[in-house]
Amino acid sequence: MVPRDYNWTKTVVLTGIVVFTAFFFLGETPSAQEQKEKKPRFELTSTTLRDGKAKLEWLLQQDGKPFSLSWYKTAEYVASLNKDRHVGFRDWRMPTREELLSLIDYAKGEGFDGSAGREMFVVLQKIGLAHVQDEHLWSATDDMYNDRFAWAVDMKTGVPERIEKHLYENVIVVRKMKK
Repeated sequence: MVPRDYNWTKTVVLTGIVVFTAFFFLGETPSAQEQKEKKPRFELTSTTLRDGKAKLEWLLQQDGKPFSLSWYKTAEYVASLNKDRHVGFRDWRMPTREELLSLIDYAKGEGFDGSAGREMFVVLQKIGLAHVQDEHLWSATDDMYNDRFAWAVDMKTGVPERIEKHLYENVIVVRKMKK
């Protein structure tokens, strides 16, 4: 039994000091411990590349080769994938410009800057997107000022560009991970 005149405030303060001191001298904080247990950002499966940070799943081309379509034809391509429940899903779509740029940001973080020998597509191929080449990838993002244009990202330099929708550029599809 605790006496009535026991000073609880002193106990709480001393306990806090002991806990803080233990973390300070051990050099371990809960967040540092959690970081040790983190999974890598990307997980390669036989059909997709999963991006745990962006919570996206990028579809791999089975033959490892890129293919090109006009921006207008990408809707038909995505619709056929979803109709066929390609690799078990029917929520495939074209990535937004921002989603494509998240891959570029990753490449930049790995030291790639778009210069000769340091092109963006090289690091993306290393993580599993073998069909991404040094060309543009269409995004689903329309140009808000001119409906004849849409945004694509140059996978060599990492620069987003407005391109006429009737031109043929490379295609990649993505879906939101449900986890």
